[in-house]
Amino acid sequence: MNSNSKARNAMKRSQNDRVHVASFFQAERDKCRVRKDHAPQNLSTLRKFALSLLRQDARYPKRSLRSRRKTAGRLPDYRASLLGLVPIS
Repeated sequence: MNSNSKARNAMKRSQNDRVHVASFFQAERDKCRVRKDHAPQNLSTLRKFALSLLRQDARYPKRSLRSRRKTAGRLPDYRASLLGLVPIS
């Protein structure tokens, strides 16, 4: 292996670890009881989508993912802004 492929492999592992750690700790996957049919895959896709929206957040960029997730749960306007929806006045 040359140094470029080693660096690429290390970066890929780092990205995979970041996604795994975030999804494991932030979404508390161990507590999830969804195990039938395609439900686990569907829920996993939704979790990844939600985490990517939280990572792209421009409103609270310095907050942790946990803080942004909790804020989205509490504030409907913030949640709507994450989804790109305009709140109805």
